[in-house]
Amino acid sequence: YSLVRGGGSFTAGVVVSPAENSPGLPGYLEIVGILYLIIGAFVFIRRWSAAKSLHFYLFCLVSFVLYCFSYTGKLNLFDSSVYWLNVTAMLLQPALFLHFCLTFPEKPGFVERRPYLIPALYAPGAFLLAFHALVMSGTITLPLPMLSVRWLLDSVEMGHLALYFAAGVFLLFRSYRRANVPLARQQLKWVTRGSALAVVPFVALYAVPYFLGMASIPADWMKLSVLSLVLLPLTFGYAIVRYRLMDVDMIFRRGIAYALATAAIIGFYFGLVFLFADFFRSNALITSQGGWLLAIVVTALLFQPMVTRIQVRLDRFFNHERYDYRRTLLDFARDLGSEVHVDSL
Repeated sequence: YSLVRGGGSFTAGVVVSPAENSPGLPGYLEIVGILYLIIGAFVFIRRWSAAKSLHFYLFCLVSFVLYCFSYTGKLNLFDSSVYWLNVTAMLLQPALFLHFCLTFPEKPGFVERRPYLIPALYAPGAFLLAFHALVMSGTITLPLPMLSVRWLLDSVEMGHLALYFAAGVFLLFRSYRRANVPLARQQLKWVTRGSALAVVPFVALYAVPYFLGMASIPADWMKLSVLSLVLLPLTFGYAIVRYRLMDVDMIFRRGIAYALATAAIIGFYFGLVFLFADFFRSNALITSQGGWLLAIVVTALLFQPMVTRIQVRLDRFFNHERYDYRRTLLDFARDLGSEVHVDSL
């Protein structure tokens, strides 16, 4: 390339090297997005008639698009569609979240008296989307290089997301303090705690520093904050399915049991590989297809007994005063379901 700088011209060569890329964060975000979609679909199918279930499903669907859709830069018709779907999801997700927080578990009186408040929640996102489209189409030109314009748009949209998420958590705590109905308090207890644990680390460690320009490329400590985002659909899903119809505490402990069992089996596997690396490397049976099938069968046989054992200990630890009663009810229900003689029944 022939370059001119300060009145002088010179020739510079182009050095081509691989771009620095951290596949861990995009991969984790894709897992989070798939979990959002699965949880939203499960809640909607299980309790489609419940209040806010459709709203929650739309929130999960938009979150799936935000975390899983990533354009390549080719910007052909398909790639451009992926790009604009991602931008739209970035601006729509916080509005859906704030709308949900404002009206869950029921719409407050000041919102009933001012019906224009709900559409007003979506107005800033619609304005930012229109502005983004006008800038990218060249209708509005900014005195900045295109890369700086893209980063400016991303930072403004990230600030919009952080503001709406923080406002949503504030509204949930406000509703929790004012709730008088036990069921509503039980639902809001899980929603407020889960939202705070999911939103506060992400907003404080990622969204706000990104919006303030502290890091145009997110640092590793910023990327770790997205690990908490998976708690948001879990706690909202628990609350929507209704505490009276689905025991939230039991589901929570069951999830812990499955997670611990999975971690134990994975740890056991890697421990064996670490201790007997030479044996695995030299034995063709282990590395063959038959060896993998054997490992899958052994894992399937070990998983459920391990889950059951962990579940029993979690029940005794979390709920020891009611453990014997639940065990008695389960045994009674099992005997009742297996009895076929009317007189004995």
